[in-house]
Amino acid sequence: MSLSPLEGEPFVVEGHGTTYINTAKAIGEAVDLLRKIRDDDTTISKAVDRIRDDASDVSGEIELATERYEVTGTALVDYAAELRAAQQEAEAAIEDWESAQQLLDDARAARSQAAANSEERNPDLSAHDATIGGYESAMGTAESSRDAAERRKNEAAEHAAALIQDIIGDAEINDSWWDDVKGFFSDAWDWIGEALTELLKFIAGMAIQIGLALLAVALIVAALSAATFAGALLLAIAGIGIAAFVLTGGADAFLESLFATGDWQRAVVAGLVKTLTEMFPGVLDSLLELEKGRPEHKASFDHEGRVDLSDMSPGEFLAWLQEGNLDADKQVGIDMPDGLDNETSSAVTVTEVVGPDGDARYVVNIPSTQVWVPGGDALNDITSGVAGKMGDERTQLEQAVIDAMERAGVAPGDSVILSGWSLGGITAGNLAADPDFASTYDVDGVVAAGSALDDTSIPPHIPVLQFEHANGDGGILNDPIPAITDPDNPSHRHDPNRTIVTVSPPDGTGFVPHVGDAYGETMQDQGDQTGSSAEQWVEDNLGDYRGDGSSGSSQSHVYQRGTPEVPVH
Repeated sequence: MSLSPLEGEPFVVEGHGTTYINTAKAIGEAVDLLRKIRDDDTTISKAVDRIRDDASDVSGEIELATERYEVTGTALVDYAAELRAAQQEAEAAIEDWESAQQLLDDARAARSQAAANSEERNPDLSAHDATIGGYESAMGTAESSRDAAERRKNEAAEHAAALIQDIIGDAEINDSWWDDVKGFFSDAWDWIGEALTELLKFIAGMAIQIGLALLAVALIVAALSAATFAGALLLAIAGIGIAAFVLTGGADAFLESLFATGDWQRAVVAGLVKTLTEMFPGVLDSLLELEKGRPEHKASFDHEGRVDLSDMSPGEFLAWLQEGNLDADKQVGIDMPDGLDNETSSAVTVTEVVGPDGDARYVVNIPSTQVWVPGGDALNDITSGVAGKMGDERTQLEQAVIDAMERAGVAPGDSVILSGWSLGGITAGNLAADPDFASTYDVDGVVAAGSALDDTSIPPHIPVLQFEHANGDGGILNDPIPAITDPDNPSHRHDPNRTIVTVSPPDGTGFVPHVGDAYGETMQDQGDQTGSSAEQWVEDNLGDYRGDGSSGSSQSHVYQRGTPEVPVH
């Protein structure tokens, strides 16, 4: 006989619950938008009248669904927490039971041996019997604890089911058309989006005319007043900028992102990305052309000593990953060849980790952007960032990561963690999403900080841990980099294999909280908070990298950008 662990996947349940909660938030944003449209009586047009006539009724009907999604999501998240706790209690009880069973077997064997060795017809074995009884009692207690954990799980499931059933059974919002909220928004967008877009295009056309007129006026009055000229010029530029935002599809991308995420900052970034790519397609094509070719390997370097990973807490392990990312950025501890530094070359570090089971696994640290102009020799420049988000081919940095892994002895089928921040995290996500890469290596996880991964479709068997900073010192801005995604791609932010930790940065980070050292502090702090999602993620996915006796030795490989091959005619 043996005790079985409790089945269930709390991370999957929690992921679905979070999706429902975020959907409720997005619905709330939609309601606010519709009410603003309803209450705005200063603009007159057929398009706006069409919206205003229906906005009041529609906003009321949509708002009824907010509670349904919020209650359902909260119930699932709460159940996930109870399921996780119940599984931990059951695991502890099973360990106690198995330990007591082994001791019981030993005690029974000792009793039999004592009886066999005794010369008395009826030897006194009461001490042995007492010991056996104690272990039998311990097994019974452990079995009861395991049963109690199962009851806790079942009661939590019944409670969550009752809450969900109550809210779903609400007759007021149980109309058949609401069975698929996304379907509703798809239909609603036909008239909301069409009307708003037509209105915005009308305004944009007027803005262009006004902007051109202001430019003409500015030229006329330039000789009379520099201040007037500057003011008129700024107004003209603003008007034309707004017009471009609308006419290039930026406004559409903004509204669609706002409906999907409920986050105005992400919506603004989505609109700007769409506008820039539509206005300057030649620039995008030129950057993608620079990314063609294969990276050139320049040097290899073995780091002295081994890192002791055995006593690292989850937070210390995460901080160690980020330290490795930052060291790759600055090429710390690498004896660089003459003429190369972190602005003219790029380094990828691969650490072989021998875990508690004696098997070798690997941690790959990928550098972030260090050069903010295109056309240089480093692989981790602005070109790689643009190509990583907007291109369809492997970037030279992605190719370098694969080459570095092969040079470090990572064989097909080996287990790896991909770690990076900013561009490094984007590159890690792209590799995990690459079918060839994911089928060649056993990717145990992706750990990213301040990286744009929402539009990256990473297979569900690969767990992803993302850290994002919100609200820097004295400001309202979140870290903008995670929001720079391709607005034409669907969002995977709420996929069940994603664990996203969004917290305020450490004090002193600055107005824009995109700072590598600050992310290191956040990762350690979150990983060491008992019961946090970061701690649980590390415990669930990276135990083989940081158990008793674990250690790692690293080597770095240095690359420069290769030029595209010229076809021979």
